[in-house]
Amino acid sequence: MDYWAYYYDWWGSSSWASVTDMPELGFYLSSNPSVVRQHIQWAKQCGIVGFITTFWEGILNSLDVLTTIAEEENFKLGIITEFLDMTLAERDRQLGVFFARYGNRTPYKSWGGKTPIVFWASWQFTGPEWDSILAKYRSRAVLLCCENSWDTGTGYIAKMAYFDGNAPYTATMVERYPERFQAMSQECRNLGKIFFCPMGPGQTTPTTVVPREYGEFYKRNNATTRGLNPTAIGIISWNEFYEDTHIEPSANYGHLYLDLTASFTAKGTYFFNHWEDTGLSDNPRQINT
Repeated sequence: MDYWAYYYDWWGSSSWASVTDMPELGFYLSSNPSVVRQHIQWAKQCGIVGFITTFWEGILNSLDVLTTIAEEENFKLGIITEFLDMTLAERDRQLGVFFARYGNRTPYKSWGGKTPIVFWASWQFTGPEWDSILAKYRSRAVLLCCENSWDTGTGYIAKMAYFDGNAPYTATMVERYPERFQAMSQECRNLGKIFFCPMGPGQTTPTTVVPREYGEFYKRNNATTRGLNPTAIGIISWNEFYEDTHIEPSANYGHLYLDLTASFTAKGTYFFNHWEDTGLSDNPRQINT
C-alpha cells in the first residue's frame, strides 16, 4: 500500500510567527532548494512515494523548485488545489496554468501516467457543475473530490459519477470515527473508485486538540486506516506546522515520526541514528507497531 504525504510549499520569511514548533532545518523558505531536497530524501528514506503538494497560482516559484528537485530525485508529485471560494471559471483557469507549466513534467505522471489532483472544497459545487471543467482534464489527471462524511454526510457518493474517487482531508477523524470511513471505503470500492484515505499524528488548533501521545495516536491511526483497505494513504502532513500535524523532523518531536512512518510503510530504510533526545521516552527503533 502506497503512502503519500501532503506537502505545504508556501512557507516564507513571514510565515512562521505563530507556530509552536521549529523544523530541524530552521524556519525555512519553501523555495530553498537545499531544504526541498532534504525533505524529499527524508521522505524516500521512510518509504513515502510522493508528496501531494498545495497548488494555486501564487506559489509557482516554490513549485518550480519542488518540481525540479523531484525530477532529479525520481520522486512522485500530485497536487491539492487551494481554490476555496473561487468560481469554477477561476478554478479552471488555474488548472490550465498548472498543466501548461507542469503537465509534461515527469514527477506529475505519478498515478498510472496521470497527475493525482485532490480538489479541496469540492463540496462548493455539484457533480454536474464540476463536470463542466473536469472533462477537460480526465485524460491527464486522476480527479479526486475532497469530501468528508462526518460533517457533509454522504453527498460525496453522488459526485463519484464525475470524479475518480474521494480523498477526504483530516489528520485525526479516521481514528475517531472509523465506522464512517469504513462506509466510505466500501462505497468507493463498490463503485470501482479510488479511496485515498487520510491519517496523521495528531492535531492542535484553536478549535481542535488531539494529543499525539508520543506517537501512540499515530500508530493507532495507521492501524485503523490500513484496516479500511484504502487504495492508498495520504499522511497529513509533512509540514503543516500551523495545525501541528507535521511529521517533518522538528525541535519538539525529533525524528520520531519519520521512524514510525518507515515502520508503517515497510519500505523505508530510515532506521539509522536519527533519534535525538526531545525529552520523550520512546526509542523509535524499539517501538512495537
